[in-house]
Amino acid sequence: MVKPYLFFLNNIYKVANTKCVKEDKMTQKELLYIEDTLGHLKTMEQLLLNAKSNLEDANLKQFVGKQLTKTRQQYNEIFKLLG
Repeated sequence: MVKPYLFFLNNIYKVANTKCVKEDKMTQKELLYIEDTLGHLKTMEQLLLNAKSNLEDANLKQFVGKQLTKTRQQYNEIFKLLG
């Protein structure tokens, strides 16, 4: 279910990492991809926060909390590469 999204995210991370390490400038298209990815991660964070606050099952809340942590880490990793 999540695998195509993670594949896309990994490719974006590789592009950003390669461009930033080599100090090459990214194309407008590459920057748009990264902007979209960061936007999707922020949206996912909001959805997970909302879901977590509405869940009653402790196991499910814990699972959503772990996914929230992973989503925040992915956002931060990509954002740091642009710095």
